[in-house]
Amino acid sequence: MALNTEEDYDVHVSVKAFAGLFLFAISFATRPALAGPDDLTPFQATGQFTLGANYSEVCASVATVPAKKRLVIEYVSATVGPVQQGTSIRLVQLKTRLAGQESVLYHDITQNFAGSLELLFGQLVKLYADDDVTLCVARTGNVLSTLPVSSTISGYLVDQ
Repeated sequence: MALNTEEDYDVHVSVKAFAGLFLFAISFATRPALAGPDDLTPFQATGQFTLGANYSEVCASVATVPAKKRLVIEYVSATVGPVQQGTSIRLVQLKTRLAGQESVLYHDITQNFAGSLELLFGQLVKLYADDDVTLCVARTGNVLSTLPVSSTISGYLVDQ
């Protein structure tokens, strides 16, 4: 753009200054209101339970969220086994509840590895819970033996 007069130059500089100020204001006005690192309380819960003989599915509480807190779950893992021959794991699922809702939210956890005896499930997630967190394991086939399960839930707590 050719600036022919001092007045053209003043208008051009004023527009640039206003645009810069506008972008600066927008960047602060639209940033998300996230908790800072000092506001986060790390959280990890580990648990073990057994899927008993003659049961095809069991759900067990694996974490309890303190009152007036919200759990932000970032990682879920479970080890199932040893798995007897003729048994297949149908699902590993995490159940959470938010803000006292009647409905429960179900989250399938991905199987990552199948060893000679154990199955490993693990997944990076972004899940929220205000109440107990429950892990469910279901199987098909041979249900005559017990099936041990261990789990880990990792994340952080924030104020509600």
